[in-house]
Amino acid sequence: MKTLKPVHSFLKAWQPRLLLADWHIRVVDSRAEASSSTIAHITFELSEKEAILYCYPMLFGENRIDRTRTLLHELVHLVVTELEVKLLADAMEERLCDRFAKILQELGG
Repeated sequence: MKTLKPVHSFLKAWQPRLLLADWHIRVVDSRAEASSSTIAHITFELSEKEAILYCYPMLFGENRIDRTRTLLHELVHLVVTELEVKLLADAMEERLCDRFAKILQELGG
């Protein structure tokens, strides 16, 4: 049975490249859980910057390109989520500033 070493090596190389070095990503060997189509899956807690990367049997096939693409796909979920939160926060800040300005303008009359 192959180890998770290639996954850990991948994370070590790619987390800094994707600006995810501050994330704690735990890798879980899910090969015992036979999944017909899922190769890998990531769950996360954004506020804690913690994630669990589940690795299913198909990830350990011979096709290294598919493994790399799959793992990148899972990490990009973290990148996109961080961007979504930032964009939503920026948009919310703009709306709040507009509302407060309108209220203050009406009060100042």
